[in-house]
Amino acid sequence: MPDIGKERHPAFVVDQMLGELARWLRLLGHDTYYSKELNDDELIEYSKEENRVLVTCDQRLYSRAMRKGVRALLLRPDSLVNRLAVLARTYGIELRVKPEDSRCPLCNGEIREVSDLVKLDGRVPSKVLSTNRKFWVCNSCNHVYWVGGHWRNIAKTVDEVKRSLTP
Repeated sequence: MPDIGKERHPAFVVDQMLGELARWLRLLGHDTYYSKELNDDELIEYSKEENRVLVTCDQRLYSRAMRKGVRALLLRPDSLVNRLAVLARTYGIELRVKPEDSRCPLCNGEIREVSDLVKLDGRVPSKVLSTNRKFWVCNSCNHVYWVGGHWRNIAKTVDEVKRSLTP
């Protein structure tokens, strides 16, 4: 694997075969473009124009991107944990999900904490509203987030990735 160098917060383009990985990169706070609409040429061009790293498991797409001077990372068909470990190792990605630093996993928008919980009435289940004090809303798609039961699964996955990185 080439020495790509570590960036503080690299931006990514993720091909359509890696949608789950795109959501995880967003949760980890990385600006990650993902679309099922763009063809390979458009992905390469967008990566180049926006100075983003193209992440793919398609050997042909990777080779074409490299020939055109696009920074690219070829991932093996592997588990999510192993793919995240490769990205963490290659780009120095901090393996910590902090809602205040995350991006919307649905649309890549920036999320912000909501202080006025009255504005969330009717947008989240009343039980959730009564048992949680912190909520975040996406600036783009307006989706509401909170630390709920799914948080254990997120933490478990992050811990698995961290364990896979320790020798």
